[in-house]
Amino acid sequence: MHITTKNLSQVMQELTITVPKDEAEKDYQTVMRDFKKHVVVPGYRKGKAPASMLINMFGDNIKQEYIRKKVEEYFKKAIDEKQLEPLNRPELVDVKWDPGQDFIAVFNYEIQPVIEINNYTGLEIPYTPNVFNEQAVSSAIDDFKKQRTKVNTADSVGKDCMISLSGEVVNDKLDDKKLPQQLNFIDMNKHEFGDQFEKDILGAKKNDVVETTAVIDGEQGLKIRVKVESIAKPDMPELTDEFLKKEGFESLEHFRQSISEDVEKRIIESNKDNKIMAVNLALIEKNPFDIPPSSVIEYSRKIVEPYSQYTNASVDELSKQFMPQAIYRLKSYYLEEKLLEMLSFEVSEQDEQQMIDIFAKELNLTSEEYLKRNPDVTKQPEFVDKVKKDKLYDYLFEQNTFVEENKEKGNSEEK
Repeated sequence: MHITTKNLSQVMQELTITVPKDEAEKDYQTVMRDFKKHVVVPGYRKGKAPASMLINMFGDNIKQEYIRKKVEEYFKKAIDEKQLEPLNRPELVDVKWDPGQDFIAVFNYEIQPVIEINNYTGLEIPYTPNVFNEQAVSSAIDDFKKQRTKVNTADSVGKDCMISLSGEVVNDKLDDKKLPQQLNFIDMNKHEFGDQFEKDILGAKKNDVVETTAVIDGEQGLKIRVKVESIAKPDMPELTDEFLKKEGFESLEHFRQSISEDVEKRIIESNKDNKIMAVNLALIEKNPFDIPPSSVIEYSRKIVEPYSQYTNASVDELSKQFMPQAIYRLKSYYLEEKLLEMLSFEVSEQDEQQMIDIFAKELNLTSEEYLKRNPDVTKQPEFVDKVKKDKLYDYLFEQNTFVEENKEKGNSEEK
């Protein structure tokens, strides 16, 4: 058997198998003898018909049976001999054989990408960190209040109400009389549909029918007739000491301090995540490589499966939207693994202790308490991988320059 391989791309390989005619003929005869056992030819006992008669009557069938039985056997023998590692089931793209000829089969299959990373230091990477400031704290306090807001019914529409409407468009020039979806549920605080709409709807009561005009997607004066289905008035809590004590805070000052600490922690965490993403995107750009298509499809399906039950789209349809995300995650994974292999970080006791301190803090434990609960944590592969990846990104942060996004490369923000 003669075996040749050719790279069609970084992740696709072609395998051509040539079986010499003598070997092919021997295998063909074996298949024909087996075929003969199950065929009845008039005038002969079962299995006793001569080969020439079988070929005349069933030649094409025997040929196809030989190809069907032997082609996969030849492929398995070839990849074992060449120590090839296909990622997926091979595709048979061509097969040629006639009695007395060499058997030739051509397969395509995916392989792991061969990754070479030459550019991973000295890069200028666009990245702008989020800043901890009073505005971020105020926004978090507003979110806290909104989450605890009670909604009460109101007698009439006010400027701070939320309303639901039903109705129709009454403009004769439009064929579609359906009320625009934006008007089904309205937050009056947002002032979205123009002065005339607000003037006519303010003060209306439940079940009132109002004719007015609304500004929809920039279109002026859309005439509508709407019925007020419901009126709700959000009752946002006042942050008094009494209210906050029920929420677990000692005072307003303690509340603001806790919110500030939480916001600062979240900003630090998100900045690190965003910085890692910026590094990965830069590495992907500077060290291009392909990902096997089947891996992208499989991983994008894995991403959407937990959420597919909440949508009307199938997993296959939904996964198409997540393929760019799947490609990013897979490429980031391959880059991490390759760099860890290249740089060979050693994990010291100090590295282990720093990671234990982080894990303990996340659980509001001391490091000693955490170790009592997890005495073998430093021996766990996941722990070691986490430490090494943290060391990797710390190294990449130090070896590259981060520049503010949308600014000239020369204006570096940090090194």
